[in-house]
Amino acid sequence: MSIHKILLSIIFFTLMIACSYTQKKGALTFPEDFGIELKDLSEIDLSDKQNFDYFLRVIKKELSLVKSRDEILPETWNKIGQLLEIYRLIIRHISQNQILVPAKTKMVLKLDSFCLDPVRPVPQLTEVFQWVYGDSGILFYEKILKYYQSKNRSQKDLIQELIWNLANGTYYENYPDKLKKLLNEIDSSAFLKVPSRARKKIIEEGISALEGMMGVDIQGAIQIVRGKYYSLSEFKAALENLNSSYELPDKQFYSEIPKTDLFSSSRSQNYQFQKFYFFNPTDETQKIDLDHYHLKSFRVDVQRIGLTASFGDVDYFKKQLEQFFKNVLGQMGVLYPTLNAEEQALIQKYPYESLRVFWHKSRAEFVELLIFHNKGSEDGEGDAFRHFVWAGFLTHDLGQSLAKRFLKAHEQNIPVNHPTRKMDEHNNKKGMETAFQLEQDNRFSARNLYNEALKAIHNNKLIILRPNGSVPDDSSYH
Repeated sequence: MSIHKILLSIIFFTLMIACSYTQKKGALTFPEDFGIELKDLSEIDLSDKQNFDYFLRVIKKELSLVKSRDEILPETWNKIGQLLEIYRLIIRHISQNQILVPAKTKMVLKLDSFCLDPVRPVPQLTEVFQWVYGDSGILFYEKILKYYQSKNRSQKDLIQELIWNLANGTYYENYPDKLKKLLNEIDSSAFLKVPSRARKKIIEEGISALEGMMGVDIQGAIQIVRGKYYSLSEFKAALENLNSSYELPDKQFYSEIPKTDLFSSSRSQNYQFQKFYFFNPTDETQKIDLDHYHLKSFRVDVQRIGLTASFGDVDYFKKQLEQFFKNVLGQMGVLYPTLNAEEQALIQKYPYESLRVFWHKSRAEFVELLIFHNKGSEDGEGDAFRHFVWAGFLTHDLGQSLAKRFLKAHEQNIPVNHPTRKMDEHNNKKGMETAFQLEQDNRFSARNLYNEALKAIHNNKLIILRPNGSVPDDSSYH
C-alpha cells in the first residue's frame, strides 16, 4: 500500500471518530437543590498529612473505648470502610489514573494537573470548573495521562510542554529530540499522527477526496496549522499577561461529574495542582476514570485542565494505613474470640481482605438492624437476610473463590449436619449467586442487593428455621 493510501486511511479513521464522539458536561449546581445534605457526609482529607493522621487518631480513640464487637458504632465502621477504599485506591487504581470516592464521603484531594490550551489565561484560586466527559481535542491525551501516572512523574514540565505544543499544532519536524523521544514512548506511531510538513500536501489532496467519499464538507473538522515549537518557558512567558475577559462568579458552584453520582468543587493552584472536594452521597463507592475527563472553566476563555490521580506522598499514606489495619486486625482478634483456626489462617494470609470481610459483615448487620429491628436475628428472617447480603458483598468485592473460602471458614464452628449450618450455607450460596447475576447484568449496588434479599425471603428462596412472619416488602429499603 502506498504512503498516500496509508495517510488517507488515517485521516478517514480520525474524522469518523471525531464525527461520532460527543462530550457530556456536568451541570453546575447546588447539591441541596437535589435534597442532598453535604454536611451529613463523613470527611476524609488526603490533601494534608496532618489532617489524615488526625482522622486515624480519631478512629483509634473510638476503637480503644470498645470492649465488645457489639459496641463498635456504625459510624466507626463507616470510617474504617473509607480507609479500606482509600487503600484500594492506592494499591490498585492510582496507576490506572482512577479515583475512588467512598460511599457517604466528602473526600479532599490535591491532584496534579496540566493545562490544555497554550493561549488562554491560567485559572484563578476560586475558578469554577465544570467536569466534562469526552474528547479533549489533544492528540494522545489519554495515553499521555497514563504515561505520566504509571511511568514517569518526574517529567511533569516536559509533559506540559508537549501538551501545549500538541494543542498548538506544532509540526513534527520542529520538535526537539527530547520531545520526539517522549512522543515515541507514548505512541510508537506518533510521527504518523502529529502534523508534519512532509505530509501536508498529501493531506490537503486527501481532504477533497474524502469530501467526495463522505458527502460532507469537512474543512471545519480538520485543522492542519503551520505550528511553531515553543519551549515551556516561552509558553509561560506568553501566559503571564493574559487575563480573562469575564468576572469570577460570586458563588461557589458545584459540578456534577458525568457518568457518576458525584459532585465536586475545587480550588485552583495555578495550572499545576487542583484541590478538589469530592462529594459522594450514595451508598456505593464511585469511580472516576480521569483519562476520560477534563475541566472546563465557567469563564469560557480560561485554560481547560487535565487531571491525574497523583495526590501527595502516597507511600506515606500506604504505610500509615497498613500499620492502622494491622492494629485493627489485632483488636478484631480480641473482639471476636470465637474465630476458628481456619478463619485465623485466612487472616494471616489475607490481612487486608480480612478486614474488608469484617467491614462487610458490619454493613450487613447494620442494615439488618435498620430493617428488622432485632426481630428474627437468630435463625430468623433477619439472620437469613444478613447472611445473604454479607455473602453478596464478599462476592462483589473479593471474587467468588475467596468469598467462598471466608464464608466456609466462618461456618466451621457449627457441626456439619446442624440445621443452623445448613441454613447459613444455603443463604450464603443464594447471596453469592445473586451478587454474581447482578454484576453480570451491570446492576450491582448495595440497594439492589438488599432488595433482592427481601424478595428472596418473600418468595421462600431462603431457609428460615424460626420465622417471625413480619418482613418488609422488597422496596422497603430507601
